[in-house]
Amino acid sequence: MKRNEGKEILVIHDLTKTFGDTVALDHVEFRLAAGEVHCLVGENGAGKSTLIKILSGAERPDKGTILVFGREYTHLTPEQSLELGIATIYQDVELVGSLTVADNIFLGREVRTKWGLVNYKAQNRRARELIESMNIDMPETALVESLSPAQQQSLQIVKALQINARIMIMGDIVKSCVSETGASSLNSPVRQLVRFVLLHRQI
Repeated sequence: MKRNEGKEILVIHDLTKTFGDTVALDHVEFRLAAGEVHCLVGENGAGKSTLIKILSGAERPDKGTILVFGREYTHLTPEQSLELGIATIYQDVELVGSLTVADNIFLGREVRTKWGLVNYKAQNRRARELIESMNIDMPETALVESLSPAQQQSLQIVKALQINARIMIMGDIVKSCVSETGASSLNSPVRQLVRFVLLHRQI
């Protein structure tokens, strides 16, 4: 067994959320162990997005608890979610098309010289190391606007890893990848992601 694999890292208990008379989440129970990949399937209005928003801190549940890495919460703020290493990737790409792959990976957390200037050489090198660790074919100096939809989604995964994500939540990002290259286009990045987190993150 790989290091940390099988260790329970997220437990959702009795989670309930309503919007007026509409019950979005009805006493939801969910458990996630390190190394696991889960898929939430349901029709529109089934509560998938609501659950994701609660875990990312965008919504507050009416009832229930969230246990993350052994700490219990009645709700999470966006800041707490990020500090815990919960990264959310939504279907709408949150990248800057006019910047390079490396610039997007380190946007807001740039690698700088001792004089405070952006160290593009070091930044590109670190970006290349991250991309290669995920076995993704993507030049770190390419402009994001030149990438395919599938490559842009993979880039968002790499960007999340750069901010030390330990739990990765992907919204409905499969559509753009499947329509372009088939269902296998995300298979390799997700498998590499599980291996990377188990080997490099303290879970």
